[in-house]
Order: sequence, then C-alpha cells, then structure tokens
Amino acid sequence: MSLRDLGEHALKDLERPEHIFQPVVADLPSDFPPLKTPGRVYNNLPLSLTSFVGRDREISELERLLSQSRLLTISGPGGAGKTRLAIQMAQKIQASFPDGVWFINFASLTDASHLSQFVMNLLGVREEEGFSPDRTLMDALRGKAILLILDNCEHLMPDVSALAEFILQGAPMVQLLTTSREKLDASGEVVWRIPSLSSPGNLETPSLEDLIQYEAVKLFQDRAVAARPDFHITAENAAAVARICARLDGIPLAIELAAARVRVLSVEEIEARLDDRFRLLVGNRTALPRQRTLRALVDWSYDLLTKKECILLRRLSVFTSGWILGSAEEVCSGGEIETWEILDLLTSLIDKSFVISEAHSRHERYRLLETIHTYSRERLEENNESDTYMQKHAA
Repeated sequence: MSLRDLGEHALKDLERPEHIFQPVVADLPSDFPPLKTPGRVYNNLPLSLTSFVGRDREISELERLLSQSRLLTISGPGGAGKTRLAIQMAQKIQASFPDGVWFINFASLTDASHLSQFVMNLLGVREEEGFSPDRTLMDALRGKAILLILDNCEHLMPDVSALAEFILQGAPMVQLLTTSREKLDASGEVVWRIPSLSSPGNLETPSLEDLIQYEAVKLFQDRAVAARPDFHITAENAAAVARICARLDGIPLAIELAAARVRVLSVEEIEARLDDRFRLLVGNRTALPRQRTLRALVDWSYDLLTKKECILLRRLSVFTSGWILGSAEEVCSGGEIETWEILDLLTSLIDKSFVISEAHSRHERYRLLETIHTYSRERLEENNESDTYMQKHAA
C-alpha cells in the first residue's frame, strides 16, 4: 500500500485545513474525481487556548441572521463572550467566504481617525502613493467575498459606524460581523443581543445530574479543573456552584474569574465572598487591562457613558427587584435630570447593555444584572446620594 498526497483541504467543522492522503492499494480502484471541498481558506482568526462551552443555539441563530444581512452586530455587556462567540461562528462558516475571514480587533486602538489604516495593516494591504487610506482599502475589498469581524467597537463610535457603511456601500460582496456593547446604528444593521449562559435560578436546587446540563455550570467546572485538576462538582458543593453561577448572572468572564479561585478557596468560600466580588474576581496578567478584573471591566463601560447616563444608572440601583418606567420617573428624577429625560436615558442604558428590558403582559419591566447593580450602588454611595434616593424609593 502507498499514499497519494491530495494536499490541504478545508473541511466542515474543522478550524484549520487538513492535509489529506489517499491510500493506494493493489487490485483496488485508485482513480477518483477530485475531492469536493471548498479549497484553501484564508483567515487570521486567533487560536483559542481554552475550550468553547455551549452556545450551539446561538451559533445557529447567528448563521441564519448573517445569511440575511450584510451587517450583523453582536451586542451585550462586557464579559458576556461576544468576541469568543463571533470567532467560533466564523470558524464554522469560513468556507463560505472564498477570499477569507479576517479578524480586526479595535481594543488597542484609541484614535478613531486611523480606522481605515488600521484595517489595511491587518489585511496586509499596502499603502499606495497618491491615494488615501479609504481609497486604498476600498480598492482592496471591492470584488472580494470576505467576512470582516470588527471587534470591540464601542469606544470608537460613531467612526466605526461610518466605516461600516463605507465598506458596505463600496464592496458589495463583503459582509461585516461586529461586536460592541452598543449598536453601531448603521444602515442595514441587524442587532443581536447575546444572552447569558444558561444557569440555575437563585432559588433552584437541581440534582447533580441536572446541574451539569447548565452552560454556566459546565464553564465553571471546565475552568476550575484547569486551575485545579483534582476539582469535581459533588453532591456537597453542587448547591454552592449553582448559586455562584446564578449570582454571576451567567456572565462567562465573571464565572471564569470565580472558577480560577478554586486554587486557594473552596466553592463555599467563593460564594461567601461574592458580596465583595470586585476584589474577589481578578484575572491573569496577560489579558487586556480592562479584562483583568471584574471592576476594570465595568469601569471601562461606565466611563463610556454620558454624565446623565451615569447619574441615572447610579440612582436605579435603589431598585432591588426591577422597576417600571413610571417608578423610575418618580424616584430617579430631580437635580440634573428632568422627569421627561428618564425615558431617553433609560433607552440609552438599554442600548449600551447596562439595563435589561423584559416584556410583561401590560408593560415593560427593567432590571440590572447583579454585578451592575452592586457596582451602581457603590457609585451611588461614593457620590453621597444613597440616603436621598433610598428615601425617595421608600416614599
């Protein structure tokens, strides 16, 4: 028997091209039509160093939406897993883009005036003398079937929005998948809000067998084993694991940071310290500065808010189980915020992934994730507003 080298081919559901060989055996057929594979796929997608947990339904939904729109934005709070989900989905569908899938991470970019130049550099497009970066970028993209992933866009608004529209208008075969804590507000944009990982409710006490079916619990177990290989979820610590995942609202980054603490703390001790979560949940030194601790992550988003949005978010922390619009208008108005401004400011906080809106039979109801609620309450106390607005709430 010998092997015939058929070269590298892209195969469905595999992240990288595979080198394929055909066995050639005496007295057996050896000539066959060429392999029906998409061919070589070009991309610069970052390699994942940890396992990807859950999100099967979400990936299917994103595939469907991207097939119907040229601009799809994955929106959600910091640490919700937007970037990881976008990369995972792109790896699955990369064969559909003959000219490649390219990952453009804006996290380190602070000057929005150089967006086109930044994208050109990552695509390997050379500058052309006498032509602007916009013109050069468009010449490189026009006629190409490419998926561009624009990651971490929120701090470069509205320039990223303008760039997206510029690309979509001039390069009709290019599709954009963006991640941001708020929508780009660009023409033709479809906004998809990333849900939290499925997790047991605060009052649930599921069996050990049922508990491990939750995505948040699977993630906690996976990252805890990475930190401490002898870790197991047992009948004794299962309830504490369930409460940790519920109190962290199924947010992947927060769960990963909590799971890393099993190196030195029991699960029960981790749960007991969640009231001081901003000191408990710290990450590794190789992450971006704003992703090294839970506080830094929320600080980054908070600092992008306008002054009045910050004021309203702080005041909303006096509600412990959610609120309706009328309650927010009654309790949170005053001083720098007029009653009529509450609706627009609340809408903006929803768009920027700070407030969650939930439909009920007669009205919309709003709430804060527990992490955002804790952070906002601390900010309210720092500004010496706690007594005033808690008294208004009580009244």
